[in-house]
Amino acid sequence: MNKSSELINNSTKLHSLAKTVSWRIIATMITWAVVFLFTGEVQESTIITLSSATILMVVYYFHERFWNWIRIKKSIKDTSSAQ
Repeated sequence: MNKSSELINNSTKLHSLAKTVSWRIIATMITWAVVFLFTGEVQESTIITLSSATILMVVYYFHERFWNWIRIKKSIKDTSSAQ
């Protein structure tokens, strides 16, 4: 892998991580509010929300990486087809 490819790969990983964290913050606040509306319990809302946020953050990161992998594979295929 050349330096340019490494830089792009590292950049997209950081980009995926930043998107994951920023989205999770927003979604976590919404989840907590909805759970609290249903339960009326701060502690229960917090436990459910933190559990959900942790699981969903991990799943989202790998989902994002999968779609980046597809884009890279397509780009490589398109490049090799053009030659």
